[in-house]
Amino acid sequence: MTSPRDAVARAFPPQMRSTVRYLTAFPIYAARAPLYRLPRILDTPETMEYLRLRPTMSLSRFGDGEMTIINGGSIGFQAYDPLLAQRLCEVLQTHCDKHLCGIPNALVSRRGMTNAARHFWFDYRARHGHDWAHWCTQERYVNSLITRPYLDYRPHHQPTDTFRTFANLWAGRDVILVEGEHSHVGAGNDLMDQAGSLTTVLAPSTNAWSDYPALYQSALTQAEHSRDPIVLLALGPTAAVMAFDLARAGIQVLDIGHLDIEYEWKRRGATTKTKIPGKWVNEFGGM
Repeated sequence: MTSPRDAVARAFPPQMRSTVRYLTAFPIYAARAPLYRLPRILDTPETMEYLRLRPTMSLSRFGDGEMTIINGGSIGFQAYDPLLAQRLCEVLQTHCDKHLCGIPNALVSRRGMTNAARHFWFDYRARHGHDWAHWCTQERYVNSLITRPYLDYRPHHQPTDTFRTFANLWAGRDVILVEGEHSHVGAGNDLMDQAGSLTTVLAPSTNAWSDYPALYQSALTQAEHSRDPIVLLALGPTAAVMAFDLARAGIQVLDIGHLDIEYEWKRRGATTKTKIPGKWVNEFGGM
């Protein structure tokens, strides 16, 4: 059902709708923001420095899609499942010494972002900030948007060393990559070139949660038979749960999400989100 605010926005030309939603978000924000408190969320430089200084930490990331599922909804590539929602809540709220949980820093700061990204996240904060305040019970989180360091930021604010810092975390190590069957992370670029070895575990491109037990066991078995394993995940909301579970089993895991697609956009000098030949791009619902 279309909200009155969205109906108003649709009365304007497409290029103006983001701005209209942004402007109409102000009264919603003013009314709701004083009623809740968000936790501290490290920004991108702080998060990347944390990972660089603690290179054995695991990472789960939460965004608007994970929160939609927690609140009982579905997203384009993952249908709602009550157990998945329950597990996502568990990950979001449970402290683990070797595991970091990331949520969007853009909920609290949109500094350096493009106008389109600033508008999206301010509008999103106005409508859903109270959800994050309710579910996020830990005092501190890292920034889940570290895997989107390029297109949402103005040129002089793009974190230039994020891709290199990530690649250094798996340099010389036995990488187990668990990804959707059409993701093709690292294909056609040098993102995985520093890995000592690379083993791929393929998952369905949609509704990966339905195969979670088999995917988890496959990643765990591969890691247990590797000399210096690190598991990388590009698996949607399922990745947040798997990173947490494998971290508790003593395996390092990084949920790298959109990193490969952002790297492709950077290599091409893209200024808008575009399809990448041969790779699944969530914003376009496929390849």
